[in-house]
Amino acid sequence: MNAMRRKGAMFFAAAFATLARWMPAGEPPKIVPPAKEEIEAEMAKDTPEQKKLRAELEALAKAGHKIYFNANLGEGGRNEIFVMGPDGSNVRQLTKEGGEYPHTPADGSKVAYVSGALTDPLPDALKGVPFDPKFPPLKWGDQKFNRMKGTPVIWIMNPDGSERKPVAFGMMPHFSSDGRYLTYSVWNHPFPCQVLVQDLEKKAEAFLVHPGLRNCGNPCFSPDGNYIVGAQGGAHCVKLNAGKNGVESVFVFDRGHPCNGEVSPDGRYWVYVVDTHACLGSWLYYYEMDWEKPGGKAHSLNLGWKPGSVNYYPAFSPDGKYLVYAHAEQQPGVKSWEVKQGQELYVTRFPNCGATVRVTWNGAGNQHPHWWGPPAGK
Repeated sequence: MNAMRRKGAMFFAAAFATLARWMPAGEPPKIVPPAKEEIEAEMAKDTPEQKKLRAELEALAKAGHKIYFNANLGEGGRNEIFVMGPDGSNVRQLTKEGGEYPHTPADGSKVAYVSGALTDPLPDALKGVPFDPKFPPLKWGDQKFNRMKGTPVIWIMNPDGSERKPVAFGMMPHFSSDGRYLTYSVWNHPFPCQVLVQDLEKKAEAFLVHPGLRNCGNPCFSPDGNYIVGAQGGAHCVKLNAGKNGVESVFVFDRGHPCNGEVSPDGRYWVYVVDTHACLGSWLYYYEMDWEKPGGKAHSLNLGWKPGSVNYYPAFSPDGKYLVYAHAEQQPGVKSWEVKQGQELYVTRFPNCGATVRVTWNGAGNQHPHWWGPPAGK
């Protein structure tokens, strides 16, 4: 199997790059997808184990499973939200004005994503978006970092891309399982990066301010909604109070430079990326969670790629048996978070990978996959 290229990086670099995507840039990359004959030739090389895995993914696609992701296939190289079957079938574009970081609650009734950046004056469409009055949203010129030009906006839309509406100022949205709460991160409120939770029913936003909470990258709920795990350099686990508007406790565990993590559907594992922070590769690990204190065990996932490759954005299937992730080979002279071509999505089994199959074939930068499936028995 030929490995392709992608974008990776430590959280700060990824966040800076995310914000920069909404700013004017140079010429978009010339993305050339492989020809049909090339795809067929690659798939013909599948081992029996890979063929078995593809058959399983095809069955899941027929059962209604979906993978949401973003790819820089929009106008001018802009990222847009797409959806497809877990086998790569039936690819559809859902947004036309930009989109990243798609995520759905367990019932799949809506999709949260990030698009655009806050401007001054505030557009009329955003004037009703709730925010904590103690920490109003940033506008142009307020930021401490010169590379950051305003706060991205989180939107919610229907699964078919219709009826989109803004709900928060921030990035990296993640629903609680019941869809009532949304956690995300925002910059410079009141620290360089902060975790927030919004009660979507009450339209009330709260910052999780705590002395031990020093990181905010890719916050994600535990399945029961009582914890949030995130990472940026180190990693943290936040125990929420019953109202989801404050913190009961925080513990920090150091995993190198972990980021882009997700908790397994059964709550037993946290899968994450360890980045070299030197563009020398990134690898997927998983951590056996102890929800009351640190002390779990970290394991490296053997994905079968050579050292120095970039593996990023892991996401579990609803039953926890599979992982979808992005993979790329390094491009000499190009920083991992700046790669815009050849970053494809792959699916493997978890935790005993065994086989990995490629499921996107567009030659672009494919990122932030999120796997949704219908509840068991439906």
